[in-house]
Amino acid sequence: MIKTTELDGLKSRLEGILVQQDELKEKHTAVRKNVYSLEEEIKSNLEKNESIEQNISALKSKEVEIAEQYNPLNSVANDLEERINTLDREIKLDAIIEQQTSFWDALKVRIAAKHRDIQELTSDFVTLKDPEQVLNDIRGVVEGEAFNIDAVTLRTGQARYQVAITELAERKLDGKGITITEAQAPITAIDNFLELPVVSKIWQV
Repeated sequence: MIKTTELDGLKSRLEGILVQQDELKEKHTAVRKNVYSLEEEIKSNLEKNESIEQNISALKSKEVEIAEQYNPLNSVANDLEERINTLDREIKLDAIIEQQTSFWDALKVRIAAKHRDIQELTSDFVTLKDPEQVLNDIRGVVEGEAFNIDAVTLRTGQARYQVAITELAERKLDGKGITITEAQAPITAIDNFLELPVVSKIWQV
């Protein structure tokens, strides 16, 4: 919402500057026409040369003054356009990312799947905590205030998932093709996360 408000404000400023530039262009064109008209008059009315030349000098000074007002606005307009484009992209990217499965929802699904696989294939070798308990324990560490190695490792795993989602969102926004393998990057990030020793400690009884 903040970005959208800022984007609207920047667009409004840019629109005002572009209108101002158009007005200055019209003034500049009108002055230039007057200069040309007077220059032609000089040729046919030599007796008026001195007065006309004074007028031309004054108009040329005005022409320079207008140009000095107009030219700096180009830089301001360019900066505003760049910021508008950046904010517009960020808003669109955020919208795509918000539609994706959150880290915690994805983790819940993968924990349940892995828990099921382990129970079915190696039920006699290990004892596992309930998937919901595992998820809550991991979340407690990640969202806690501790900064020990385990906590940092878990937060890094969460960040890698978000990076994978963001990279896919950027490719989609840019209209680039995404392969099945590339689309599974967030899943791979989650599965790698679940293989971390610190996660195994939380998972296994």
